[in-house]
Amino acid sequence: TVLVEQLLPKKVYVQEVAVPEPLILDSEIKEITIIPNDTVTFNATNIYKTGNLEIQKLDADTNKPVLTAGAEFEIYKSDGTFVKTITTNDKGIASLTGIRWGDYYFVESKAPDLYVLNETPVPFQIRENGVTIQKSLSNKRTLGTVELVKLDKETGEVAQGDATLEGAVYELYAKEDILSPIDHSVLKKANSLVATMTIKNGTAKVENLYLGKYFLKEKTPSKGYLLDETAHDINLNYTDQHKTVEIRDIESNEQ
Repeated sequence: TVLVEQLLPKKVYVQEVAVPEPLILDSEIKEITIIPNDTVTFNATNIYKTGNLEIQKLDADTNKPVLTAGAEFEIYKSDGTFVKTITTNDKGIASLTGIRWGDYYFVESKAPDLYVLNETPVPFQIRENGVTIQKSLSNKRTLGTVELVKLDKETGEVAQGDATLEGAVYELYAKEDILSPIDHSVLKKANSLVATMTIKNGTAKVENLYLGKYFLKEKTPSKGYLLDETAHDINLNYTDQHKTVEIRDIESNEQ
């Protein structure tokens, strides 16, 4: 409250020249008529500074935008007070407008599909009115691993007699189009060869696969055994945003 006394009866003009943070200055000139032997009341109203937040999801390996909707972020004040949950659109962007002046942070609560959750808190400040704070957060994609175990069909264990399970060659094919989690482009066409696996010490492994559906077929049998003509279906599906690797174990029996 400001009181100005002993003014002569006349029209006067009032203009605000300074306000404390986080209020916005109202520089409009106001006209007031002074009435003799009376107190004229004038109310000045200010609004808080507000800003906006925009978060872009990125692929950790390529630093490219992840064009997937549905990732979620929880916004908090610096004291831990929950503000709001926001969700990415199909460009991988989550946004919030009208955030009041202050200190905040956000945490990812739901990862984009086929990615590992990144729970790193990211701080930000709202200081200037109408300004959009741009932030980004990257995620590692969930990897796929196929592990093949070679067994003798009759014993369920190691090879018999002079036969050996070593050296058998398998080929891994895409059963359907394998898509990039970044922009959903096709990385491997359906029925295309993805990897070749050779049995060593009874096993073979392929790592760093993109998630999707595959099948495995033996190309060359090991010494003393017949070709295994079975196509082994493998579903490297996304099951948990906290898992860095989806692993599928396959057994192949030789006879």
